[in-house]
Amino acid sequence: MYGERGYDASVSLRASPKRVLTWVLALAAIAFVAYVVPLRDHCSGGACEPGLLSIVRGSSAPILAGLFGLYMMSTVVWAARWRRLLMLAKLRPTLGWVWRVTLQSQAAGILLPGGLGGDAMRVASATSAGSNVATAVGSILLDRAIGLATLTALGAVAGASMTGSSNHAAVLILACVPVGFVVGLIVLRSRVVRRSPWLDRGILARTIKPIVQYLADPGAPRAIAGCILLSLCLSAIQLGINRGLIAAIGATPSSEPLVFVGMTIVFTTAVIPSLPGGWGTADAAYVYFLGLAGIAAPRALAVCLLFRFFWYLSGALGSILLVTRPASAVLAEPVPAVKPKP
Repeated sequence: MYGERGYDASVSLRASPKRVLTWVLALAAIAFVAYVVPLRDHCSGGACEPGLLSIVRGSSAPILAGLFGLYMMSTVVWAARWRRLLMLAKLRPTLGWVWRVTLQSQAAGILLPGGLGGDAMRVASATSAGSNVATAVGSILLDRAIGLATLTALGAVAGASMTGSSNHAAVLILACVPVGFVVGLIVLRSRVVRRSPWLDRGILARTIKPIVQYLADPGAPRAIAGCILLSLCLSAIQLGINRGLIAAIGATPSSEPLVFVGMTIVFTTAVIPSLPGGWGTADAAYVYFLGLAGIAAPRALAVCLLFRFFWYLSGALGSILLVTRPASAVLAEPVPAVKPKP
C-alpha cells in the first residue's frame, strides 16, 4: 500500500492469494449460473419453457415501479439506523446528510467487492464529521451486525413455521445469529472487558478500546434498541421487495416460508467478498435457494437481476450526488452539533 512509508510489497503479496481465491469463487459461481439458466426460451414437444430474457421482458412494470419506490424508502430507513449509531458517538448529523452518504456508499459498493468501498466512504464521512476512525468503524460494524441479526431473526421465525425435521437445522443456525449478537454485546459492555489491562496496550488501545468505550456508553442500550426496531422494519421491507419481485415475474413458489428462509440465507451470503456488485455469488445463491422453494432457475435469476437493478439505480443517484458535490466537499461538510444548554 502507498503511504508515508512507501509501497509495502509484503502486504501486496499476502493479499494476492486471497484476491485470486475471491475471483475463482466468483467466476465459479457465474459458471454455475450460466450452466443452469437458459437465456432464451426452450421449446420441446409442443411446450415452451421461458428463458431469462422473456421473463424479464414480461415483468409487470407497475409492480416494479412500486417496488423500486419501496426500495428507496428502505434506504431512508437504513440511513436512520446508522444515524442513530452516529448520534451515540456524540455526533448530530441530519437525516438528509446521512441518507446522501448512504446513497454515495451504494455507488462505491458497486465498484468494489464485499461492500468495502461503501464502508470506506462511510468511515471517511463520519471522521470528517468529528468521529475518530475506530469509533466510525465501530458504528459501521454495529450497523452491519444489527442488520444481520434482525434479518436472520425474521428468517428463523419464517423457518419455524415450516413443518418437517429437515428444517430444524436451518432454523437453529439462523436463530444462533441474533442470540450470538446479544451475547456479544453483553460481553463487550461488561465491566471485565472495559477494565481489562489488555485494552491499554499497543494497537488494542488505538483500535478496540474506542469501540468498547463506544458500546459502554450509558445511552447505548436505548440507541441499539431503537436501531433494532428500525432494522426489523428494514429487513422486512427487503424481504418483501424480493417477494414482490417474484410476483412481478409471475412465479409461484411451492413454499412461502421457504422463500423467506432462502432469501435470508441469500442476503447473509452477500457478506462473502466477490466480484463488484456481488456478481456470481449472489446469482448462484438466488438460483439455488429460491430453487428449493420451487422457483425455476431462470425466474430466480431474474429476481436477482431486478433487485440488483434497483441497487444500481440507487447507486446511480448516489453517483450524481457525488459528482454534483465533489467528494472533498461531501467529506468535509460540517455536521450540526448539539448546542450547549445555557
